[in-house]
Amino acid sequence: MFKPRLGASLFVLVLLYALLVPALLDQGSPSFATALQAPSGEHWWGTDHFGFDLFVRTAQALRVSLLIGLISALLATALGVVVGLSAATLGGWVDRVIMRLTDAINSIPHMILSVVIVALFQGSIPALIISIGITHWAPVARIIRSTVLSVRASDFVDASYGAGARPRWILRRHYFPAALSQAVVAITMLMPHAVWHESALSFLGLGIQPNEPSLGTLMDLAREDIMKGAWWSLVFPGIVLLLTTISAMSLMRKKDTTARDCDADLAVAAEVPDTGVAGLTVTADDGTTLVHDATLELTPGQVHGLVGASGSGKSTLGRALLGAIPPGCSVTGTISVAGERLTECESAAATRKPGASLSALRGSNVSFVPQSAATSFTPVRRIGPQLAELSTGMHTVPELLELVHLTPDIADYFPHQLSGGMMQRVAIAGALAGDPQVIVADEPTSALDPDLTLEILALLREIADSGTTVLLITHDIEDLIDAGICHHISVMHHGEIVEHGPHVLDNPTHPYTKALLAALPSGGLRLTKEFVSG
Repeated sequence: MFKPRLGASLFVLVLLYALLVPALLDQGSPSFATALQAPSGEHWWGTDHFGFDLFVRTAQALRVSLLIGLISALLATALGVVVGLSAATLGGWVDRVIMRLTDAINSIPHMILSVVIVALFQGSIPALIISIGITHWAPVARIIRSTVLSVRASDFVDASYGAGARPRWILRRHYFPAALSQAVVAITMLMPHAVWHESALSFLGLGIQPNEPSLGTLMDLAREDIMKGAWWSLVFPGIVLLLTTISAMSLMRKKDTTARDCDADLAVAAEVPDTGVAGLTVTADDGTTLVHDATLELTPGQVHGLVGASGSGKSTLGRALLGAIPPGCSVTGTISVAGERLTECESAAATRKPGASLSALRGSNVSFVPQSAATSFTPVRRIGPQLAELSTGMHTVPELLELVHLTPDIADYFPHQLSGGMMQRVAIAGALAGDPQVIVADEPTSALDPDLTLEILALLREIADSGTTVLLITHDIEDLIDAGICHHISVMHHGEIVEHGPHVLDNPTHPYTKALLAALPSGGLRLTKEFVSG
């Protein structure tokens, strides 16, 4: 695929070709005497099946294909926006019905459904547009729904409701602008796909009539001509179709700078754990090293504690296992999850996927328990439907709640009706919904009182005892000592793992670990001089 600047320039040339050539040049009159003439000085691209100049005829066909593609993309996007907004704003059973309908549409191959529709109205441009539009709205609807749900859960929407704003005002001021930004992207991405889809239908003989041809119609007519040696009748329209779709899709590519950030030098370490990181280094775009040459091996059925002061790189390392490295960071090393070696850098900036996909594993093989459970759930929906959306079918909502020692009636509560400890249990239930092999828990007890903290830590140990790997990130070392749940401890300092082992908190050897333990209330605050200054 072309680079963005080259792709944009080429797409502009394609548009100028479609707009100017038919207006400035004459395609000639149909004549079998001049049909299928080879390229020459008079006819640069030769003539077609009817004797028209192919250079001009292809430009006319491209104009028709672009028009059909644009209208089809607009129709599909409009349907997707309406459906996605309806599902996100109405919620409840309406959301469930709409999403099941969307899944049903997605399960039918687009081309087969389009063929069925177009075959009933063969040669009709409106039928062609409708067939493409109604087969391509479902992905747009899912994206719009996800975007609006994210906005719906934000603080400013809650504040608007609290100030007495009506749902229609919130829809107009908050939801629709968020959906509109995604709609623009959807139109840009769907248009080249729609052009290709129309060309495929026309090539199958189900498109528009030859008197108003599209690129697909020209190539359909060329199937017979190429057997007579008229290669140009297929090659030139085919090249124009390829250049049009590829250059249009190149407009959506990120700039080289973001791609370069993610073009990480992911060297494979000599020994890579089934789950963990090997030789991982994460560097911010300003050159700051967040994690340096970290190697961490996680064992199935065990709780691995990752401790250190705030800013030591614990969360960055944990998020690496989730494929959630901050945008703009460069990454070197190897990340493995449940035996899948992930030699990629995946961030909000760009992706490169020569190995297994982090996004494909996230939620199923590896899941996340956040520090603040309240921010993980939409405040305007009940707990049950939100857990049901996370479930892959392995567990029902009552079963998930039972796994974290909550009663089934909790599903009928709103998040604000639950205590902090109960919400943290619900967050853990959400992490278990995909039946993951690895759970990354980032400061899951920081906002809880001591008794609730011990309960949540005991629950994480119980989950590990069932066979799940748990990475527990925390700076509350005393809680770990009191709970005694960790099989293995790693200590981080300035982005490096300075000490690890099963008895680190009992018999520390590194000066920094000793300083951490000495700084605990039970340790009497006996800091060494080396770490007081740094």
